Amino acid sequence: MLKLLSAQLIEAGTDFHWTCCARFEPGISAELLRQMRRAGCRMVLYGLESGSQRVLDRMDKGTRLETAQRILREGAEAGIWNHVFIFFGFPGETEEEAWETAQFFNAHRGLIHSGCTGTFLLERYARVADEPAAYGVSRLIARPERDLAYYYDYEVSSGISSAQTEEIEDQFLESLPRKPFPQFYFHDIYRFLYASRFRDSEPFPTMLGEDNGLEN
Repeated sequence: MLKLLSAQLIEAGTDFHWTCCARFEPGISAELLRQMRRAGCRMVLYGLESGSQRVLDRMDKGTRLETAQRILREGAEAGIWNHVFIFFGFPGETEEEAWETAQFFNAHRGLIHSGCTGTFLLERYARVADEPAAYGVSRLIARPERDLAYYYDYEVSSGISSAQTEEIEDQFLESLPRKPFPQFYFHDIYRFLYASRFRDSEPFPTMLGEDNGLEN
């Protein structure tokens, strides 16, 4: 779709900027990313989720970290703003694996221009809710007074708890450098407009900038 869309926009001679969401698929090549940039793409939002390959495999995400690294590098070289979504606390994730996600951000700070974090939500009708034991979920907590809630509270038999997950996310957010404009991190529309301001010859600022001292 991205290949066809960008080719048609170039052929039509359009002059507007756009953004999209994408997976870290092997088919996203350097050539395609350059074509997207010529067609007006200024930002791509990727769902990385985790910097641990074991956790990605446990999710059945279908993503390889080496593919994500390549696409981030080639996207930045093409002049496209890389936005990355992550979350902590997938059932069975260890504390060490949660910090692998933070380390991934730190190791690729020159290629990640912005990102959003979160903690795992066990949604109704998701695979983890249908097969909790397969994911190490020992208890689903359905509260009668929350009959319209779209996710469950839960307990796990291994890995970090929900409370530990929130602590790790808080520590990660605290480790990020302070920015004068909060929307630089959190608001998609403002971030897209910000990315669109830069000319081809101007490098994007990165989310982490210099080494932020994450050693865990």
